[in-house]
Amino acid sequence: PEKRKQYLSKLKKYVVVVSISTGLLICVPFCSFLLFEIFHMPYSFYENLLLYPQQHPYIICFTAAGFLGWCIGLYFYHNRNIQHLQKLLEAMSNADYERFTEMMQLMNFTQRYSPFVVICQGKAYFMSNLSEGIPLTNITHLKWTYRSERHSRSKKGNTLIEEAHIYTRQQPNTPITVTMPKEQYRFLERAYREVNC
Repeated sequence: PEKRKQYLSKLKKYVVVVSISTGLLICVPFCSFLLFEIFHMPYSFYENLLLYPQQHPYIICFTAAGFLGWCIGLYFYHNRNIQHLQKLLEAMSNADYERFTEMMQLMNFTQRYSPFVVICQGKAYFMSNLSEGIPLTNITHLKWTYRSERHSRSKKGNTLIEEAHIYTRQQPNTPITVTMPKEQYRFLERAYREVNC
């Protein structure tokens, strides 16, 4: 359907933008170091800018290779998720797609194009591990928890970690733990209750 095609085309554009902007952000510290060196050379800025690549050709090559490497690596990583998501979108029923769009509207910009969980044809697919999907009928219990993790380097730096614990019939005592914000967990819980209650 057209709406799903539009979503995928937006997703592909988003992945290209994220890959390039992340590559640029990673190169910023190195570029600032290069500018610092160019400003402290004995000639004018423009002369230094022309002389620097001649004096240090390998630094420019390594910078370009690093930038391209990060961009290409990130693109292929996200592209793998897109292909997985495309298969799920093609297989979704209309009710599944309505639930999916409803969930995406509650997400922030980055999560909207990289969901933690997708419900499709009675199965829960987790994008973090690109699993085969867990049938909702195999789930016996769901639990959501959050914890604050302190970074050892700074006293103020705490990270909130939100996790869903999924207990299945095959492993009733060992849950499958997936990082997931509460907003998306509620959709998983609702789909589970619709099937099992």
